[in-house]
Amino acid sequence: ATILETIKELAKDKIVIFTGAMKPYEINPIEATSNLMLAIGFSQNAKEGIYISMHGIVKKYNKIKKDYKKGIFIANN
Repeated sequence: ATILETIKELAKDKIVIFTGAMKPYEINPIEATSNLMLAIGFSQNAKEGIYISMHGIVKKYNKIKKDYKKGIFIANN
């Protein structure tokens, strides 16, 4: 099984939110802390599923992507 398949199986009936930061916490603690707080707030009313919290947005894992040119994550509608 792939990692994604494993995550999907483990996340059934749960809320899973992946978060992180483009720059390490030691370099920019604001970004990492902001993403974590956003994820915690979002989790209070979220439906079961797998989400990613980055750059001020929380979306399902398949609705967010990294824009390598800009160095940020963006919503992928």
